Amino acid sequence: MFLLMGLQNKQDRKKLDYRLFMIILALVCVELFADSAMLLTDGSATKPGQWLLRNATFIFYTVNPFITMVYAVYVELLTRPAHRRKRKRLVLYFVPAVVIFCLSFVSLFTNWLFLFDSQGYVHKGRFSSITTVVFYGYLTWALAIANMRRRTVNPGEFKGLVTFPVPMAFCGVLQLLLPDYAILLPSFTLSLLVLSANIQQRRLMYDYLTGAYNRRRLDEYLDVMIQDCRNSGKMFCAFLADVNDFKHINDQFGHLAGDEALVTVVKVIRESLRFDDFLARYAGDEFVVVLPNCEKQELEIITERIHQNFQKSSNGNSRYALSISIGGSVFDPAFHGDAEDYVGYLDSLMYEQKKNYHKVESDGRKRGEPETGET
Repeated sequence: MFLLMGLQNKQDRKKLDYRLFMIILALVCVELFADSAMLLTDGSATKPGQWLLRNATFIFYTVNPFITMVYAVYVELLTRPAHRRKRKRLVLYFVPAVVIFCLSFVSLFTNWLFLFDSQGYVHKGRFSSITTVVFYGYLTWALAIANMRRRTVNPGEFKGLVTFPVPMAFCGVLQLLLPDYAILLPSFTLSLLVLSANIQQRRLMYDYLTGAYNRRRLDEYLDVMIQDCRNSGKMFCAFLADVNDFKHINDQFGHLAGDEALVTVVKVIRESLRFDDFLARYAGDEFVVVLPNCEKQELEIITERIHQNFQKSSNGNSRYALSISIGGSVFDPAFHGDAEDYVGYLDSLMYEQKKNYHKVESDGRKRGEPETGET
């Protein structure tokens, strides 16, 4: 209830991570109620007690793998950009959990996962270890993909993702050693606290309007990239993009249209980037993109793709044409300065492109050509 009340913001309800958290929270509640019912009715001699025990046991075994399955989906979605997600890939996550559901149903009539003796007590079945394998298999897979994609999230968020399974893993071992005690289920609450804190931290790292990372996260990420480049020679590129004639959009169509334009800008840029590229809103209508493991030629390809995608998106927009000016470079390890200094350097490069853009627009108007808004 405490966790539920702490996340009742209407805007939070629309967030994907919040919805997945609520699913996990609901599953844990169902699991806790089922476990409580099993403890109260185990060994019951009455028919209602035995009926409740059978159904509670079925629910307990069915829900158990779905808790870690949703967590694995949570990690999958949070570490993969929205435009890179594939529904077919997510469907595969359901297969092991659905198998356990089928086995649990069959076990009501067999002794595969659980069985009931003549005195009304429930015992583990012949293949009950399958549920343990699936449960911890999801956790292991989630940790593996979180580690593989750790560059797509900030260090604090990464720690939250990999800390979530720790209480479950530790208490799961204790549960095996002390099977007569209810140890595993209370650990779920500790894991939920970790996940809740992780969600709150994510709120501090993203721009509210566009969904891109904010300036605070940009400074952290860029400082790490600069340090890595200087220490280990890992090359990266970065560019600063500024929306052309953004004031004109605000003045002519209103600030709501301006907000809509910024959201579209982020969408178009994201669709043009690679999987592990980093996008942040720097200030106003300025955005910074960091490209890990990137050389000058690839930087030029990506920026050209962005310009082409903006041209395509503007062709379908009847109100205004969107374009951006980009100033980018390969980071030089000999560069003296921190993240803020480097962004200032990118800004100067962008300003040169902005002057060229305005010159082209001015020449076009002098010749009587229509204003296209293209970079």
